[in-house]
Amino acid sequence: MIRIRRRIGLLAVLVAACSPRPETPPGDAPIDSAAVHRPDPVAVMPAQLNALPARPGATVARIVVRRDTTSFSVGRAVVTLSTGDSVVVADSAVRAWKLGGSLVAVSGLDGAGGYENEGQSLTVIDVADGFRRRVVADYFAIVRVELLDAAGHRGLLVHMRDGGRGSLHVTVVDPKRGQVFRARNALGRLIDGGIAVAGYGDTDEPVEFGDKRTPLRIDTIPAAALDTLGLLVIPRAP
Repeated sequence: MIRIRRRIGLLAVLVAACSPRPETPPGDAPIDSAAVHRPDPVAVMPAQLNALPARPGATVARIVVRRDTTSFSVGRAVVTLSTGDSVVVADSAVRAWKLGGSLVAVSGLDGAGGYENEGQSLTVIDVADGFRRRVVADYFAIVRVELLDAAGHRGLLVHMRDGGRGSLHVTVVDPKRGQVFRARNALGRLIDGGIAVAGYGDTDEPVEFGDKRTPLRIDTIPAAALDTLGLLVIPRAP
């Protein structure tokens, strides 16, 4: 009798294990379930790139992106020096900016993901000493880069555009390190000795260059403070 009961009990356990289980709605799923699990975010940190051959005293006359005619999306960034010599500073560039003297900046497609993976990166290159550093990797396309050069301190004012809503966003960059300030739905401008960023909050109307609305706040970043601000960590979008 005892053996029969044990067999019946074991059979009941097997039947229960093989029976279909009711599906838990995603909203009610426990926090550690597969329904809500996401991989840990990966930080996209600034990266020091291989240096170019140094050209002491070199100055940039112009920079252009010679696009691949099969796609027209990216191409080689070619610098023309004041001497007439040409230098390829990036093999895969979206846009390029002449910042003054020997300094240029180049955007690329290796950003931090974002809407339809539109995020771009920004690399700063000094053709005189060969310095190259990726200083931005964000979720948006980079549309404008300006150089602040004040009292021996340098910074970059970078405008980005959201391909989903079309709004502008701002990041401020220490060119020797990386992003140190960031504001969504914002406009920036160079001022005497620093950078001013006007923020418009979570507005439904996209922010555009020349926006006439009154900002909700204005942040001022002095040039002398750029190398004292903490470095921002931008997680890569899954």
